Amino acid sequence: MVIKKITNLFPSLRIRDLMNRAKPQSVMRSPAVDLNPTLSDIIPSTDYRPLEEIVSGVIGTSAVNAGTKLGLFRELMSGPRTVAELSQKLGIAERPIDILLTTYQGFNLTEAKAPDRYSLTPEAERYLSPSSPDNVLGKLKIAEKLWKTARIGDRGAGFKLITLGAKMQGQMLKDIFGVTKTAALVMGHQSRIFDTLQKGMSRIEVLAQRHNFTLPEARQLLAALLELGLVRDYHPDVFCLSELTHDNLDRSKPNYFGYTVDMVAAPWNKTLSDEIVRSARVNGPVISDSGNIWQDHMSDQEAARFFARNMFNGSIQPGQAISDKLPDLTETKLLLDVAGGPGAIPIAILKDRPFSRAIVTDVAPTDYGQSMAELFGVGKRLEFRRSDMFTEPFPSGADCVLISQIIHDWSDSKNQALVHKIFKYLPPGGRVLVHERLFDADRKGPLMTTLQNVFMLLWTEGRQYTENELQALLQSAGFEAGSAVPTAGGFSVMTGVKRS
Repeated sequence: MVIKKITNLFPSLRIRDLMNRAKPQSVMRSPAVDLNPTLSDIIPSTDYRPLEEIVSGVIGTSAVNAGTKLGLFRELMSGPRTVAELSQKLGIAERPIDILLTTYQGFNLTEAKAPDRYSLTPEAERYLSPSSPDNVLGKLKIAEKLWKTARIGDRGAGFKLITLGAKMQGQMLKDIFGVTKTAALVMGHQSRIFDTLQKGMSRIEVLAQRHNFTLPEARQLLAALLELGLVRDYHPDVFCLSELTHDNLDRSKPNYFGYTVDMVAAPWNKTLSDEIVRSARVNGPVISDSGNIWQDHMSDQEAARFFARNMFNGSIQPGQAISDKLPDLTETKLLLDVAGGPGAIPIAILKDRPFSRAIVTDVAPTDYGQSMAELFGVGKRLEFRRSDMFTEPFPSGADCVLISQIIHDWSDSKNQALVHKIFKYLPPGGRVLVHERLFDADRKGPLMTTLQNVFMLLWTEGRQYTENELQALLQSAGFEAGSAVPTAGGFSVMTGVKRS
């Protein structure tokens, strides 16, 4: 199982500590906390997306190294190629090639000369050609090697990455060396400097002594965190948290982003180029030995609960945005959240709508969602059920169906089957809400969608969609599809209405 792998491979890493170090103690246990708070009382409005872009930077570095290992850049240096041509030449399925080329396009390494036909940009030829005096191929390999130990607390490797990152000039180099940003955030998080600064501003000498850094090390780390927008220099050598970090790395809040930092840094999480290469060659997920992390969670409740906590904290803020931006949800009597995990979005919706009810289905439900529903005062109106969305019928009676971060997990054919099943299930006038990170029309961004697309290669059989692709998917089932409405965290929600 996923959790057992961590303790087997890295005995010094106590996974229970990993899961508990970020537990929102004061929210979950303090008798002074209002057990029926409004979301605005405890969920800050500062969007966490910049934090996720930083912590996901490692996957961009690994994706570029994977392109070198797979021979993608070598082939493109010979001239423009289609995805089909590259697939045939390299013996790799079209899906992983398309995902990687889209990633490189987001980094300005490739450009689409025509639909589905890619070539290298002049910048890519400068920095990725072995014959170029400016090539950074060696530095990229070194950066990934350093990450292997920096992520488990090797400060020497972490500082080498920070030093390397400081030398990168220009947005493209900063993006493809994204691992250096990730390393700075992870070191700040693992050293608990952010925890100290949550209590108020502090002098650099105090931070160095309290967190076992030399003064030059503390100065170097804080300079990197300052550039990333994670801290502010209130006075020379006096630092405080930025609003971004203060609002999203507070362990007492249910939106605490530290779970995601822990998960990305965990050795079991696949973030290395060899793992991307393997996933590309098999055209499938490599996150677990079974190839299906959702099935793993059915038999490993500890792993399932850790994942549920992470998903809840990343979904509660978008959930509040959905509740705010879709006022007609007040008309919903019963919301069905399909494969909804801990039910963060239904909790946000029910909190604002005292006469609505919701059911959350999932193949591996945990008690975490119910505990959070009780915390927010909606436990009596929210029910969790074990169910497989593909093989079992939906619970009856819902007039609105939510699928959040589901479409990107599955193949196009499975998604078509799912939305057709939802259309057939809903009554006339019923609605489906699809919540995803969407690409821009040209698929050059946003950055977080580009990076998450690579994670989908490693974790799932799916991919990220554009707004037009998502509209077409809903329309193919018979829905009248609306436009995408931005929520939070780089996500958007699209409504499909069943008119007949």
